[in-house]
Amino acid sequence: MNNLESSALVEYLFNHAFHEELIFRFLPLTFFARWVYYENKIKCDTSSFRTIAVIAVSSIIFGWLHGGFWNIFVQGVYGVVFATIFIFTANKMPTSFGRGTRSVIGLYAATCFHAFSNYAIMSAALN
Repeated sequence: MNNLESSALVEYLFNHAFHEELIFRFLPLTFFARWVYYENKIKCDTSSFRTIAVIAVSSIIFGWLHGGFWNIFVQGVYGVVFATIFIFTANKMPTSFGRGTRSVIGLYAATCFHAFSNYAIMSAALN
């Protein structure tokens, strides 16, 4: 694989990883956190049953859309890993960044890990 093909592959995988993280992690978890905290005045905790339920549902859908029932057990587990990276990265940022900026940084971290995982899988498959 030459450099042009490699850079095109990285761009392709990063774009797909970004859109998947936006749809399956950022939007559900950010909207859920805002709804729980602002509407119900409940502290949004990453270990709460509700948060785990949102992660589970989005990960099951993520796995299912990657090819069907059996993909839930591979891509669905990856979805849980990506959601965990998103949450822990966003929660480790200083509060001076603000809630929205911290969520975006979590999105970037999960996207980078997702893109790297995609690249590793595609590199192994192409060799």
